[in-house]
Amino acid sequence: MKIIHIIVPHLPLQVERRKGRVGPCPTLIGGRPWDPTVILDCCEQAEAAGVVPGMAETRAALRCPEARILPADHAAYQTVHGQLDAAVRQFTDQVETAGLGSLFLEVGQLARRYPEDAVLTQALIDAILEMSGLKLQVGLAGEYFTAEQAAQAARPNTAVIVPPRRGRTFLAPLSLSVLPAEIEILRRLSLLGLHTLGDLAALPRVAVIRQFGAHAGFLHDLASGADPRPVFVDAPQLELRHTATFAPPTADRYTLQAHGERMSAELAAKLAQSKHQAQGLRIQVVDMEGTITTTTTSVEPPTADEAWLKRRSGILLEQLSIKRPIETLEIVGYPLRPVHLGAAQLALFSAPLDQRRQQLQEALRRLRTRFGDLVVRIASLVAPPRPRPIEVETGVDAAPSLLIWHDDIPAPRSGTGAPHTYRVHRIYEHWRERRTWWAQPQERDYYRLEDVTGMLRVIYLDRRTNQWWLERRRM
Repeated sequence: MKIIHIIVPHLPLQVERRKGRVGPCPTLIGGRPWDPTVILDCCEQAEAAGVVPGMAETRAALRCPEARILPADHAAYQTVHGQLDAAVRQFTDQVETAGLGSLFLEVGQLARRYPEDAVLTQALIDAILEMSGLKLQVGLAGEYFTAEQAAQAARPNTAVIVPPRRGRTFLAPLSLSVLPAEIEILRRLSLLGLHTLGDLAALPRVAVIRQFGAHAGFLHDLASGADPRPVFVDAPQLELRHTATFAPPTADRYTLQAHGERMSAELAAKLAQSKHQAQGLRIQVVDMEGTITTTTTSVEPPTADEAWLKRRSGILLEQLSIKRPIETLEIVGYPLRPVHLGAAQLALFSAPLDQRRQQLQEALRRLRTRFGDLVVRIASLVAPPRPRPIEVETGVDAAPSLLIWHDDIPAPRSGTGAPHTYRVHRIYEHWRERRTWWAQPQERDYYRLEDVTGMLRVIYLDRRTNQWWLERRRM
């Protein structure tokens, strides 16, 4: 396996500089699509003052009071990210979008075309510079985590190449802060006199797990240069957009509504074709004087249903204040998620409306007849069970092989619940859920599997905390 990580550092800031909106004074760009009160990006002067992307605007203003806050132009940033994606797909379709201006590529299949890694990375850099013109950093290694750190270490428009079997040596001097670990674990490692990845890798893996828990084994693997995670080529696009241009410009709402319905139908068709669902909808219009007006709404539950998207886009268009004729109308679905993540809906609600109502009434009648009216009222107050934290042992392919957890009720003598250990018999599905552009950021690896007892279970790894969870609601 050979992986390349490409990052465009401070992509929003670079785009704003290219547009001439960034002056000599410190500049902050806010906010994120799912949280407008949080800084999306900042310049070098603001970083030197202690501001970091993701910080609340109020805190950032206290750290750097002389900074100027620019409103984020998300459409422009997405356009540049699309140029970056198009440039790398000239080389391979094995591409994973890790975030805005961040891509992972599996390039092992390009060995014949590019026998030398330096030639391949330079060709990628030249292609991206030609298409986008933004500064970038490239890292190449045999492991996911190592490639990520190599890109962080690269200078602008250059690549850092880690030779095979040299990942541990490359990672050894890096700080433990680069690990995806909880702050408490990093604090405890520091108290033990461990400050670099090399310090952690030098410890026995078993000792690390005993001291910090099963999830710490993954951190030890990363520090040792062992990361079997593949590139997820099925990661959804950041967004889908459809645009209509009017010549001459029009202020007729019926015309705008008609085009909105047509574009919503095209969006739904493309979502269905790619087997994705939209979690948010945005409509943007540009009038004849260049004024941009935008309105957005969340999509709950996420969907690719044509009728629903038409209805919501129609409502958004009615809410727009149109003062001058419109030149451009754009409808955007974002962010996207795989359609199978919505398969947890009850089959009862996939029927037509009248049939659903009849089925629901019949189900409630049977429950009342058997258990009484009180049990129905009590059931309506019961929320779905929350996920349970568990320990998971993985195999060489990073797939779960053993599940371990304890009962919620502790035993009188031991103080802990009875342990449950189940060996994984078969894995039916594996998918990744990433929400970074509308809901609160989260990144999870889900597994639908069968244990040796024949029980079907759904577990997931929270990639931000490296904690495994057993999903107890029906999926």
